[in-house]
Amino acid sequence: MLTPSVVLDSVSFAFDDGRQVFDRLSATFGAGTTGIIGPNGLGKSVLMRLISGELVPAAGTISRPEPVAVLPQKLTLAAEVTVARLLGVDDVLGALAELTTGEPSAERVTELMELIGDGWDAEDRALAALAAAGLQRLALEPGILDRTVSTLSGGEAMAVALAGLRLAEPALTILDEPTNNLDAAARDALITSLASWPGTVLVVSHDRALLRAVDAIAELRPRRVRAGRADGVVLELFGGGWDDYEERKALAKAAAERTLRGAEAVAGREQRARQAALTASARTAAQGKKAAESMPKILANTRKNAAEATAGKSSALHEARLGAAREALDEAREAVREVAGIDIRLPGAGLGAGSMALDAEVPKLPGRVLMDDGVELAPGSRLQIRGPERVALLGPNGSGKSTLLEAIAPGTLVTVGVLTQRRGAGFDEAESVLANLVAAVPGLTEARARKLAGRLRLTGDRVKEPLGRLSGGERFRVDLARVLAADPPPRLLILDEPTNDLDLDSITELGAALGAYQGAVVVVSHDEDFLSELGVTRRWELAEPAVVDEAISEE
Repeated sequence: MLTPSVVLDSVSFAFDDGRQVFDRLSATFGAGTTGIIGPNGLGKSVLMRLISGELVPAAGTISRPEPVAVLPQKLTLAAEVTVARLLGVDDVLGALAELTTGEPSAERVTELMELIGDGWDAEDRALAALAAAGLQRLALEPGILDRTVSTLSGGEAMAVALAGLRLAEPALTILDEPTNNLDAAARDALITSLASWPGTVLVVSHDRALLRAVDAIAELRPRRVRAGRADGVVLELFGGGWDDYEERKALAKAAAERTLRGAEAVAGREQRARQAALTASARTAAQGKKAAESMPKILANTRKNAAEATAGKSSALHEARLGAAREALDEAREAVREVAGIDIRLPGAGLGAGSMALDAEVPKLPGRVLMDDGVELAPGSRLQIRGPERVALLGPNGSGKSTLLEAIAPGTLVTVGVLTQRRGAGFDEAESVLANLVAAVPGLTEARARKLAGRLRLTGDRVKEPLGRLSGGERFRVDLARVLAADPPPRLLILDEPTNDLDLDSITELGAALGAYQGAVVVVSHDEDFLSELGVTRRWELAEPAVVDEAISEE
C-alpha cells in the first residue's frame, strides 16, 4: 500500500457556464507513480489542474505536498526561451559566468554566491539530465544550453521540459500526456526515469508502455451513461501497472457477466410469475362473477371485495418483486457496460495487391539515411507502396519525418487523406463541430456530418460546442470525420502520431479499424502497442549514417 500523498475529500467543480465536472469526488493517491486513465472529456486534465492548485474546487478539500511541478498537455513556450531556462539552470549559470569572467564587487560576490548555492556543477548536471532524457545528441552539441526553443522540435522541447522537472526535484510532479511528442529514445528514457523519480508523480497517459511502469492506476469513468453522456464521474484505484489492471478488469468483467446472467434469469422468472398471477386472478374473478349470479347480492359483494383485496395484495407483491428484479438487472447491465469506442467504418477504398499507391523519389535527407525494412535507400531511388500496405515511419525527433512526407507527397497516385499533429488545423475555433465539418467538406450536409460525428462519439450537445472547447482527443475525432467525409474516399491514409490525445478505448478501436481498412496506410508513431494492433507490414526508419556504417562494419 502506497503512503497517502494527495487526498481529495468530496471535491466538486463546475465551469463558469454551469457544466458540472465533479460532484463530491473523493480519492487518495499514494507516494510513487500513479497513472491516470479514462475516456476523453471526463475531466482528467481538470482533475490535474485542481490537484496542482491552478483551479479551485467549488466544494471539498485537496491536500498535496509542496512544491508542485506541472507539465501540461499542451506545452506553450516563447520561442526565445533557452534550453538552460527550460532546465531551470539559467540563473545559476548566469551567476557563475558573472563570477568567473567579470569583476563583481564584494557585495555582488556575496549575492552571486547565495544564488549559486551548491550549483557549481549546474552545467554538468544539466547536460547529464539531457542525456538521461534520451537527448544524447543534443547534450553533445557545443552551446546547447544557449539554444532557444524555436530551434528545437516539439518532441525535443517536451523532453527538455521533462528533464527540467526532474532536476527541480519537486515533492509532487504532475505530467499530462508526457509521451505525446516524444520519440522512442526520449519515451524509453522517461519510462525508465519514473522508477527513481523523486516524490509523488501523477501522470495522465494513454501510453501502455508507460502505464506498465507505474505503481498504481486510477481510472476515471462514468458512474452511469444516460443519452450518450456521463451522469456523474467516479475514480477507482488499482494497485500495480497496466498488465495488473487489465487482469483485474477481466476478472471483474467475468464476474459481472455471471451476475448479469443470474439477474436476467431472476427477472425472467418474476415476469412469468407475475403473468401467471394475473391470469389466475382473472380466472378467479370470472368464476366468482358466474357464482355470484346464483347467490344473494350482499354475499356476492362481500366475496367480490375479499377476492379483489387478495388479488390486489398478490399483484402488489409480484409488482414489487418484479421491480426489484428489474432494478438488479439494470445494475448488472451497467456493471458490464463498456464505453463505446469510436466507430471508424472507413469507406470501401480498397487497393488490389498490385495497385500502386505511391511512387516517389527518395529525397536527400541531411544527416540521415532512409532505411526500408533495414535496407538503405539511396537518394534518387524509388520509394513505392503497392496495395494495402501498412507502413510505419520511425525516427528520432528532428530527424525529418515530416520533411520526408512532404517530399514524397507529389508521388501519390491515389486519393489521400492526411491527419497531421495540428488538431483542427483550418477550422474555426469559435464555430461548432457541425458548422466546421460542413464548411470543410464540399457537399457535406449537416445530417451526414451529425451521423459521422456520432460514429466518433461526438454526440448530443458536443456537436454544437465551439471547437475551442473540445479536448485534444475530441479534436482528433473531428479531423477524422473530415477525412471520412471526403468524396471520393481516401485510398491512402497518412497519419502523423494519430494516438496523441486519444483515450485507450479509442486507440484500440482506431488500431482495429485501420487494420481492417482496405487502402494503404503510412503512420508516424512510437507506440508499439498501436503499431502491433494496426498490423504493420513494413518499416521506414530515418537513421544516422554513422549508425548504419557501424552496423555494416560489425557484419
